[in-house]
Amino acid sequence: MRSAAVDVSYEGYGKFFPILEKNEGQNEIERSYFASGRINVDASSEHSRLTLAYGLFGLYRRRSIVSSAFTSEEYRIVDLPKTLVNRNEGQEIIGQNLDRVLYTHSLGQVDFLLGRQPIFFGGGRMVNPTDVFVPFTILDLDREFRRGIDAVRGRWALGELSELDVGVVLGKNAEQEKNAYYLRLKGHGAGVALEWIAMQYLKASL
Repeated sequence: MRSAAVDVSYEGYGKFFPILEKNEGQNEIERSYFASGRINVDASSEHSRLTLAYGLFGLYRRRSIVSSAFTSEEYRIVDLPKTLVNRNEGQEIIGQNLDRVLYTHSLGQVDFLLGRQPIFFGGGRMVNPTDVFVPFTILDLDREFRRGIDAVRGRWALGELSELDVGVVLGKNAEQEKNAYYLRLKGHGAGVALEWIAMQYLKASL
């Protein structure tokens, strides 16, 4: 019995952002500092792939609006505590993010994806009206990776530029009223890229 070879790769980064803010009606310039680091691990074989990612974030501020990295709500069944350190009434914060725990299995033209993963619609990096699950906000500084959410997905390649993507996005404790569902069909014809999306989330249908 021959075992499949597994290729393992990893990468990481660190970032630092000094932030200057001047609020209307104030002469004083507020100074804040934001730092982040992340490690990504990828293990793949012929038909399967496991992706892991973990990040740490630090924020020092006096009176800053830059806090979205620690307060945004996501579709996650369970999660690590977002905040590790919170001192001086929120002026010094250290947070963490277990951002990827994703298993992918490929069977011919079909990929099955299970776990924490990025799901987004459209390609806008600032404000994207169809990016409803975990959109970037105006206040987000670190946009290297979109935040992962827990989901079960199936992707079928229908052609060279066509794809059917169906998924269930899982909310806290996988409770039915907190879950979301979507279907996306991508196609191409007459030199035009076409995309249809149907979804249900937060008791709304689109």
